[in-house]
Amino acid sequence: MKQLESFFWGIIAAVGAGVVQFIFFILFSIFTDPAGKLSYGDFFSIPVFILVIAFVEEFFKFLMLTRRITGISSKKTFFYNALLMGLGFFFVEFLLIIISITSTTSFQSITEIALLHLSTTAFLSYFIFTANSKKISSAVFAVLTASIFHGAYNFCISQANVFADYLAIIILAALIFIDLVLFLRLDKELAQD
Repeated sequence: MKQLESFFWGIIAAVGAGVVQFIFFILFSIFTDPAGKLSYGDFFSIPVFILVIAFVEEFFKFLMLTRRITGISSKKTFFYNALLMGLGFFFVEFLLIIISITSTTSFQSITEIALLHLSTTAFLSYFIFTANSKKISSAVFAVLTASIFHGAYNFCISQANVFADYLAIIILAALIFIDLVLFLRLDKELAQD
């Protein structure tokens, strides 16, 4: 039952992030586009907002991991529950993709988005699990680093050219590699205890 709860906390985190993103969009539109010609898609392609949007999503993941997932998890189930939360977060984005499916939507792009959310969730989880999240500097580092990876990936896919597509895959692969290194290091530390 805790696994299902973790999945739903991911959905709630995604909805919360979506609401904050929508508020940013409305405020930006009011002050810079009174004629109302800026679309939500155009807003998501503005470079500074790509990073802000990524930060909002990673911040909500971090909040949910520290406030809810740690409370319902033991040390043995934390990563499992964290990844289920990441899947719940992705599920909301998947529904949004299905609703607005275009000719550029592919199985590969959906898979990459799933991997992105699972990888950033795993990255944040490492810092939370190692209790480094209690240090403000470590928590800020974790959220900002996850946001930079997320934002860089989103920026690349917004460019819609072959070079940027390959760069997006490299960014995603680098994040997955970093996650593997962190968890192998953690596994060694746990084995020594």
